[in-house]
Parts: sequence; C-alpha cells; structure tokens
Amino acid sequence: MSWLATLPTTNLRIFATIALILATGVMTLIRWTEPPLGWLGFLALSAGLDVAQFHSKRVTTFAPSGNKASEETSS
Repeated sequence: MSWLATLPTTNLRIFATIALILATGVMTLIRWTEPPLGWLGFLALSAGLDVAQFHSKRVTTFAPSGNKASEETSS
C-alpha cells in the first residue's frame, strides 16, 4: 500500500476528469444523443475542482511577518 501514499492525487483527478469527458464525447458521437444536463454539470464541477486543487497547491506562500517567502536563501 505504500504506492498509495506516493500517488499524485491532483494528477489522478485531472486524468480521471479528462477520461470522463473524452468518454462522454465518444458516447455522444456513437449514440447521437446529448448527455443529460446533470452529467454535464458534474463534469464541469469536477473540472472546476481540479483547477482549484491544482491552483491551491501552487499558491505562493507568505512568511509569518507578511513578507513574501522566497525559495532563495540570502547570504
């Protein structure tokens, strides 16, 4: 189970959402019917959560003093 601890969850979420969107597009082309509005809403919500999770992990952090923290160390 150690592989589960190192699994990049953001990448997995984005991959799953893209796979669902592509599968929905393929099924729409095969059946020639439009998917239910609830399903499209779920896909949009899922994609929005992916973007929010991706962005929140990459927000610049600030030091407790309020100054912008930098990755470079001053000498």
